[in-house]
Amino acid sequence: MERKDPSTIPGTITTLHKTLWAEIHQERERHRHLYASGTPGRLTLLVLGAAILINIILFLENSVYPLLFISASFFLFMFYFITLLIPHNLVRPSQPQTEISLYLARLQETGIIRSTKRFTRVFLNAFFINCRTLFYGFALIFTIDIALVIVLHVTGRLSAPHTGIILFESAAIIIFYFLVWKL
Repeated sequence: MERKDPSTIPGTITTLHKTLWAEIHQERERHRHLYASGTPGRLTLLVLGAAILINIILFLENSVYPLLFISASFFLFMFYFITLLIPHNLVRPSQPQTEISLYLARLQETGIIRSTKRFTRVFLNAFFINCRTLFYGFALIFTIDIALVIVLHVTGRLSAPHTGIILFESAAIIIFYFLVWKL
């Protein structure tokens, strides 16, 4: 479904709206080009395969690797959101900062961001929408954590309180992302 260029739509169109539309259109074209090229991402598959192979070798060779894997998965969970702060588009904006300030002032005047409550709701909705795609990855990682913790507890290498804490946190993370995914 092709979208219309906002500059051809009658009415007042801000330069910020035009810029956003242009960036979205540029990203869609980039995705379309990647899909049309027919390459299945050989480099991505190579890196993923190497990571899996390295993890298997470390699991077999290092006796504390399961504990390191569990720790690393929780560190990943704690700090993954920092990647959301890294800009993906390094092109400088075409409009001056005053134009953005005027746009935000208009949003406040029209009541779109009248109160912090409404703005917070919009922000949280955007956050939860971004979390939906993380469900499968986190479910896999923390399911592996649960399996490792059970094996470590059965073999006597992990105490019951530690096992309970890790099981509870892993299950809570999986359930949270499952509920967000179902939204």
